[in-house]
Amino acid sequence: MSHPAPKCPFCSGDVSGVNCVSCGADITAPRRACSGCGKQMLSSTKTCTQCGTLHRSENVWKIPLIVGMFIIVIILNVLFVMNS
Repeated sequence: MSHPAPKCPFCSGDVSGVNCVSCGADITAPRRACSGCGKQMLSSTKTCTQCGTLHRSENVWKIPLIVGMFIIVIILNVLFVMNS
């Protein structure tokens, strides 16, 4: 029993090795579903090639949170030292 040839998750084209013959995408690269159209897209791309939806990084909110927590810890540490 033979398996059907793999199809590209991005454009449904034929695959040769790990690259799509049609769009050239690496089918082993990390991917996610577009929030606009639901099609598969590379995780590293910022804009969906199917519908043009712009995607922000999933980590964009974490950096200000970490910086804010660091500042709070420094302030608390200075207040603790001043009261000792």
